[in-house]
Order: sequence, then structure tokens, then C-alpha cells
Amino acid sequence: MAPLAAVMMGKSGVGKTTFYNLLCETDHAAEYSSKSLTRQLFRSDVTHGQQVFSVIDTPGVDSADEVLKHSVLLHAALTNGPVNAIFVMVEYNSRCDSALDEFDRAIRILKPDYHNMVVVVIAKFDNAPPRHVTQIQEDYKEAFRSEGFPRLMFYSSNQSAREVAVAMIEFMKAQHPKTLQYTDQEFLKFFRVADETRAQKKAVQKHIEEIDSIISSYVDLVPTVCQEPDRDEIILSAIAACRYDVDKVYEQFNQEHGSNMIDMDCYTQSIQLQKAIDMKQRSFTTKAKEYMSYNPDDAKDWRNFVRKCVHCDEVWVKVSGCNGVTQCGNREKSQDVSDKPWYKYSFEMLADGRRMLLRNNACDRRSSTKSASSSGKHRGCGKDINWSELPRLTDAEMQTLYEVKGLQEVLTGMQQHAGHKDMKAYRDKVDTSFTK
Repeated sequence: MAPLAAVMMGKSGVGKTTFYNLLCETDHAAEYSSKSLTRQLFRSDVTHGQQVFSVIDTPGVDSADEVLKHSVLLHAALTNGPVNAIFVMVEYNSRCDSALDEFDRAIRILKPDYHNMVVVVIAKFDNAPPRHVTQIQEDYKEAFRSEGFPRLMFYSSNQSAREVAVAMIEFMKAQHPKTLQYTDQEFLKFFRVADETRAQKKAVQKHIEEIDSIISSYVDLVPTVCQEPDRDEIILSAIAACRYDVDKVYEQFNQEHGSNMIDMDCYTQSIQLQKAIDMKQRSFTTKAKEYMSYNPDDAKDWRNFVRKCVHCDEVWVKVSGCNGVTQCGNREKSQDVSDKPWYKYSFEMLADGRRMLLRNNACDRRSSTKSASSSGKHRGCGKDINWSELPRLTDAEMQTLYEVKGLQEVLTGMQQHAGHKDMKAYRDKVDTSFTK
């Protein structure tokens, strides 16, 4: 049976380190401070009878300095290994709503999938009026239960280490261990990467407002093109154009402030802006795709694996790989084609802040790129393309694909090739089972 493991979280000054010192018989700094005193991770084993469990103490989730460092430490603590429970400490408040607000801020770094691992610890509960302790506990339990967090424990400074350990073990035994995981994008989404003081916010606020204005104009545009016969291609082009426009804002910010990014605090401003761009663009992309006649992200729809380049109309079949940025073929970068991946359409900003769809004459451009690709030596125009934003083939184009004679014979021949058989036999022999 795997040993039990717990992680402790909470804002600075809530009493995590005092709680940890009591359990682990340590003496880490825990005096009052407006800043987080924990600047490294502490992990100790706690023994209660025959039961041993490990506890990790973490920096405050609201630290005002070394923000990125604290986020890296919090991420490391949460993803270090299997965890049975995440104990989130919240200071007792006579107003339960205020305690809930503090709790909401503390768990922002947790993905929703991990909320069922949370145990709420109401710290400094000895500050509650003794005559009303039972009623206050019931009120707290009901309030947190209604928010989806039914597991609570109340901690007072006069409790013994044994009492605290027994309560924690009960909660940990009720949960199967789970290893938490965050992708790089999720780290930017859930963790703080820059100081959110007034000075930091002011440095990026102007650019965020500009980003909001750009994205808002595209959000308003999408519903207006729903009656267009080529609406799917227009919407995908609008998504690409929007990303291009907001990335220009990010580049402008780096040009203006790049020379000042001489320390981590300055650099994290740039990360904070990139985080805002990613989140807002992701939200717009999700909304825009709802207006399309098909789901371009459906992995079960084989038609999503056949798409064409928006620069030269070359048709590609994706057999493996991701849905991100790649190149159309392997042509040299010096080829003279449009820099924008939505050259067929443009989206002009009007004086009132709305965007107008314009159709460009792309015939000459595409005929030139096709002739450059017709030598047989290379296929494709070599421009950057984003697979998830490429249009699918129309029904007429798909019908032409069906009529390609010998296509099935070619695929069958590939599968009968000796190299294909050898590779399949090798993969079948590899032991992919887990060992203890």
C-alpha cells in the first residue's frame, strides 16, 4: 500500500507553517509578516501509531514578491508525486462569506478536476465565540458543502499533534492517491506569474485593453457571416487574423519594454501579457467555432484529417502529429507569397470599432504559387500554417478525392510493404505494461 501524502496550501499568514511545525516537530520561521515567509518547499514524514504520512508545506498563494518563484514551488509541490489530499487552510472569520472568498482565491491554482481532493482547514478556530462553536461549525460545513467542498476540519492552537494527525489520516484514507499534472499552457492559466500590485497592472493594462478591443471586434463579426456560403472558411480565417493582431500587440510591448527586462519581475510582465492573450484568444476561438457547420476539432471525423493550405490550396492528409503550427511542404522561405495565412479574406476595422469582411482577389497569387510547386521537386508553398485553423475540403473537392483512381491500391501496397510489417511486428513485441 502506497504511503499517504498531503499538500498544504493557503494565503500568507494563515498559519500553514505553524500547523506544519506542530505536526512535524520542526521549527521553521512562522512569525507574522505581510509577505510569505516560506521560500522553499518543506516535506516531512509524520508518524501516528503504525501510520506514516508525508506533508508538504508550500509558500503563500498570494505572495506579493518573487511571484513566479512561488508559483514554481507551488507547482512542484502539487506535481511532485501521488497525493491523497490537498489541505487548504482558511482563517476563521465571523462572516462565513468572507472565508469563502479567501478560499476561492486560494484554490485558483487547482484545476477543477482536482477540487474533489480538497480538504478545507478552518484555522485559528479558537477565535470563535465558545458559546456558539457548534452552530458556527454547522454553518461553515453547510456553506462549503453548497459550494462543492464537503470535507472540513477545524484547527485551534490548543489542539495536540495527535488530534490533528488523526483527523488528517481519516481524510487521506478516504481518497485514492492521484498525481496532479499541468501542461505549460495550464501553468500560465492557473498560476500567477507576475506581481499583481498596482504598478504591475498599470504596466500591462493599456495593452490588455487594446487586446480586448481587438477580440471584441472579431466576436461581433462572426455572427454576421453565418449566411455566407463559405462561412466556415471565413470563421477559421477570422480566428487566425485575430491571433495575428493580438500577437502584434505583444510584440509591440516587448519592443517598448524589452530593454528594461533585466530581472525576473520585469520579465514576468511579458509572461502575464502572454497569459492574457492565450486565455482571451482561446475563449474567442471556442465561441467562434460554435457558428461553424462542423466541429473542426472532432478527432473521430476523418474529414478533419484532410485539409488544404490557405496560401496555395495544396491538399494535405495528416497521419500523425499535433494540430499546431507547421509548414506547407518544404519549399524555401524566399517564395513570394502573402505573409498572412488568411490572404483570401481581410477584416477591416471601421471607425465605430466594428469589423467589415473584405474578399481579396487571390487568383493571381495562387496561380503563381501553384506553378512554383509544379516542378515535382517540392510540394507546397513552404509558408507557416496552423492545422487546426485550416479549412476542410468542400463537398465537391472531397468528391474529387474519392475519384482518385488507385488510391486504395496505394494504401494497401504500403501496408503490404516489408518495412511496414517489420515495424508492426516490433511494436507488438514491446512490453508496455506497468511494473510495481
